[in-house]
Amino acid sequence: MERAGGGRDRLGTGLRSAEPSEPALPLGLAELSTDQDRTDTVPFPSGATLLLYTDGLNEARNRAGDFYDPAAGLAGVEFAEPDALLDTLLTKVNRHTAGRITDDLALLAVTRTPAAPRDGTHGLVPGER
Repeated sequence: MERAGGGRDRLGTGLRSAEPSEPALPLGLAELSTDQDRTDTVPFPSGATLLLYTDGLNEARNRAGDFYDPAAGLAGVEFAEPDALLDTLLTKVNRHTAGRITDDLALLAVTRTPAAPRDGTHGLVPGER
C-alpha cells in the first residue's frame, strides 16, 4: 500500500509507503493463522491521496522479468486529481509490460478533501445547491 501526498493539495509531492508494523498473511488467508486481527493507523492529512493496489501492479513483469516499481514510476510526478494518477499508472505499467499484463490488476486512489466549512454551506458558492 502506498500513500502519495504531502503538505500541498497536489498528488505526487511526496511518496510514502504505508508498511504494516508486523507481517501478516494476505487477505483471505487469515483463517490459516492463530494471530489476532490487528490494524495499523497511518496519517491521512487533508489533500493527501491514498493509493491502494493489488499485486497485479507491483508484480507486473517486462520481457526481461523485471517487476514494475510503482514508487519509482511515480517519483517526481505531480497529479491534479486521483484519475490522473490512475491513468498514469496504467500507462506506465502497460509500457513496462509491453501491454502484456498477466495478472488481475485493481487500483483505487482516494484524495482526502479539506473539511467542509462549519457554517453549513458545505463549501457551496452562494446561490448554488
